[in-house]
Amino acid sequence: MKRTLFLLGSLAFAQSSLEPPLAGIVRGADNRIRRIHGVAGNFLAPRPGGEEALGFASSGRFALRKTDGEILVLDAGGSVTRRLRAPGGPALFAFDAAGEPALAWFPDSREMWRLAPFERVAFESGVPVFSIAVGEGGSIRVNDFAIEGYAAPARVQQMSERLFHLLLDDGRSLCVRTGAGAGAWELPEAAR
Repeated sequence: MKRTLFLLGSLAFAQSSLEPPLAGIVRGADNRIRRIHGVAGNFLAPRPGGEEALGFASSGRFALRKTDGEILVLDAGGSVTRRLRAPGGPALFAFDAAGEPALAWFPDSREMWRLAPFERVAFESGVPVFSIAVGEGGSIRVNDFAIEGYAAPARVQQMSERLFHLLLDDGRSLCVRTGAGAGAWELPEAAR
């Protein structure tokens, strides 16, 4: 009997430490960072709260977090590896194909910066920018993230290696997978 109770207690303890897989990390409409757990099409609502950020993106290898006056470069474990001075206000980020930090767009000052090396880039846009990406040969691509059946999003940010978070103008959040198995799924309301 003692052995059975010990076994059941051990199983209950082991089960309580299981956690669903991390799908990615997003910055909601309230500018709070939230971890999204689950798998495509079956996401769990994140815990309320989260740290505030004026910009956030993650490639799975690195994450970039914008505070009022700097960009924090984080490793996969969440430790700050580098701090970069930055203009005030929000930011959009892009990673290169290897998941390394590559670009930052600061809409309030209308500045584009390369992150390695850290330098301002000549860039003009006659339209509001909601997404940035690194193109062929290091070129800068903007606003070329279209999802059939949806209007242009308010912003697009990478949330993991192959997943992107789209914040729509109506406040809904989508998770979009690119490449093999591409698709789009609405995220739980708490992720907004």
